Amino acid sequence: YVIAVIAVYVDESVDPEEFKKIDAAAKRLNVQAWSAKLKGRLLFELSKRRKADTTAEAQAADGAQAARSTTSASDESYNHLLVLELADRNLNTVLTHDHVAGNDFPQIRMIMSQLAHALDHLHSKERIHADFKPLNAARELTWKLIDMDVSRKFDESFGTKLPSSGYCPPEVAKVLLAATDQDTGKVDTLLLKEYTASEAYDLWSFGVVLYHLCFATPLWKTDTDDNIIFSDLHKLADASDAEPLRKVLDDALYNGVKPNAPDDLMVATALLRKLLEPDAQKRLEHFESARSFMKGVLDEPFFQGKGLDEATLAGIQEDIRKVWEEQNNETATKQAMQAALFLL
Repeated sequence: YVIAVIAVYVDESVDPEEFKKIDAAAKRLNVQAWSAKLKGRLLFELSKRRKADTTAEAQAADGAQAARSTTSASDESYNHLLVLELADRNLNTVLTHDHVAGNDFPQIRMIMSQLAHALDHLHSKERIHADFKPLNAARELTWKLIDMDVSRKFDESFGTKLPSSGYCPPEVAKVLLAATDQDTGKVDTLLLKEYTASEAYDLWSFGVVLYHLCFATPLWKTDTDDNIIFSDLHKLADASDAEPLRKVLDDALYNGVKPNAPDDLMVATALLRKLLEPDAQKRLEHFESARSFMKGVLDEPFFQGKGLDEATLAGIQEDIRKVWEEQNNETATKQAMQAALFLL
């Protein structure tokens, strides 16, 4: 379910006690840590190449990927190297080059079904990925997850690693916004601990990726680090007034509810309404009847390959109508409360 680590090389300068810790961690991955002369040209070249190659193809072609680090290659803390299975491409490549998005729904189902199973496996270990996005899904025979550096245990406080705001849910965006200096844009990562890990995070991220594949356009415009602009972060984070976010979602999903919408897109839209529910608890409730939340996603008509013969047009539209009605009632209630407070 994940791109596996196949070797760990530790710089010979690392003291024996630190090496033992790294070796113990490596053994939990069923690999052995090896002492090697990493300082100098090898590590420098890998680090330089990693900074220069920002495309998915380059990252996959390297075969060996240095562990993420905010330090330079000459920094003493940059002292070990992970070698991963060679993936032939990642999902970002598919979105960019393969003309699958918005066209090949059987292929979309296959890709996202495999990734849903991967997330479900991770959740069975009581962890969330917390950074699920196209660049973090790679194909090595089957589609697998990569980059687990943001992953957290259930109910564990968020670490100091920044999430990708273009794929984080509203409840995380709220914490991220509060931790961001509005003048400088710098984030106090220590404040990210206000968020505690929940499967609702991965459900939203899964929805954002599925939306891109089904509608052939991203839900948000993002930069090269998969982050959204400050004004969009405000829309995503403003839990006190979800109307701007709901308008973004309504506009984004409009083509999936038109009478002439393709059957596959209409069925996908019914699922996306649930995955992209702004309220984290309600997002979970949409899938709570299944053995796990991701199994609930996989039980949806979209992943069961049900067309209009089995999941009828009326049923799908009723599903969408109920979700919309619930969301609109919630918005109306908040507006009424605000009006009452104003009169007081």
